[in-house]
Amino acid sequence: MIRSLLLAGLLMVQSATADSLWREIIRDFNLPDPPPDTRLMVEQSRWLKGGLLDKLALARPWLYYVYEQTTRAGLPSEIALLPFVESAWNPTATSRAGAEGMWQFMDGTAREYRLKTQGQCDGRQDVIQATGSAIRLLTDLRRDFGDWHLALAAYNAGATRVREAQKKNLSENKSTDFWALDSLAKETQLYVPRLLALRELVSEQLVLDEPLPWLPAQPLLKVVDTPPGNWSSVAERTGMPVPVLRQLNPCWQDGPKQKSLILVPTNLRKADWIGQWLG
Repeated sequence: MIRSLLLAGLLMVQSATADSLWREIIRDFNLPDPPPDTRLMVEQSRWLKGGLLDKLALARPWLYYVYEQTTRAGLPSEIALLPFVESAWNPTATSRAGAEGMWQFMDGTAREYRLKTQGQCDGRQDVIQATGSAIRLLTDLRRDFGDWHLALAAYNAGATRVREAQKKNLSENKSTDFWALDSLAKETQLYVPRLLALRELVSEQLVLDEPLPWLPAQPLLKVVDTPPGNWSSVAERTGMPVPVLRQLNPCWQDGPKQKSLILVPTNLRKADWIGQWLG
């Protein structure tokens, strides 16, 4: 209900951000609405206290690429916001449990979903590889559980833990939907509400015509095929500065040591985000 009202309001708003990527993403929101739950309000408060607008700016320049890949795979566009929750869009993020990369893959899951470690390159830190594997994993979980909220919980905690929580609820004659699984770890119980709270806040910002970090509704990055070489040689071939190549492709510290797909800006001359992004 809340999402329907926000979308209705969004369609009525006329502003200079009409071609913003945020608007495209919001129009493709398709996750089921949650039941009334205090966890949503708690997580909205956490986003706001944590500096929401600054956090949204971290999506530049990755968001369009991830949004394009997830929607092409038929996933709800909210899935493109998941790296906010997982890693704050940091391709080299490491959790205390050992999860790595923008999509926070554990080592075992990374191997199962064909994330390759090639020499110094841990595929979990390769945005191209990891995004493809995350899409395949989420698609499999949605098929297995038949429900997006449960699939997202399983992405965070693992399918086995979610099934164990469901079995416990069945033994107690309780519902087995995500919102009733109170035996899940607290982190997992807050994981789905955190994503849905972010969805509502982004929608509200646009409905109220509040400023959001500018993200154009067009790709900022493109995938190119490059032969092995250090970053200096790749920079010569692509015309891209070495620091930009390193930041966009942190999987390779000194440059790809074998034929690889890498990310580069679509148009360096118009990439006014690079200076701010690289600090």
